[in-house]
Amino acid sequence: MGKTKITQPFSQSLQMQKLHDAISNSADKSSRISISGLIGSSLSILLAESFKKAEKPFLLILNDKEEAAYILNDLEQLVK
Repeated sequence: MGKTKITQPFSQSLQMQKLHDAISNSADKSSRISISGLIGSSLSILLAESFKKAEKPFLLILNDKEEAAYILNDLEQLVK
């Protein structure tokens, strides 16, 4: 199964559009966006699709280094 088949529903969702709008409209450098309620690799997929569409850098703050490593591994595979 290809990445596109998995990521396409995320990129077309209303929640993804809202997140993209929030990122695009955050003119203030201290703007914060919180994402919750996602399970498994859905956070990684959402972040990867957001990163591809956004024209701004991201700073992710996660709970611990294990979670950060897990997300980083997913993002490395999804953004290729």
